[in-house]
Amino acid sequence: LEKREAQLCVVLDLSLPSGKIFTSRGVIRGIITEKPFHTLTSGFPFRSLLYIPEIGKYYHQDDLTFAENLQYNHRGKALKKLKTVIKRLVVRK
Repeated sequence: LEKREAQLCVVLDLSLPSGKIFTSRGVIRGIITEKPFHTLTSGFPFRSLLYIPEIGKYYHQDDLTFAENLQYNHRGKALKKLKTVIKRLVVRK
């Protein structure tokens, strides 16, 4: 499929009382399909249309294993990065 590339991106900020801000970004890239996955996820319609070529699956809860969802979820990627920052901050105190 030509020119059907897409990505979902989330940006999370952690703002400290000191004014210091930490930002993390998570991205999932794929292709917008011509036909949706056989079921729609309420509140997440894009999951039925985004296909991840590298694993040959839709970005859909019924198509991905639990482990694949953890690996490819854009929100999870961003949170994982912030988790590292939070751990560092907690250890300092």
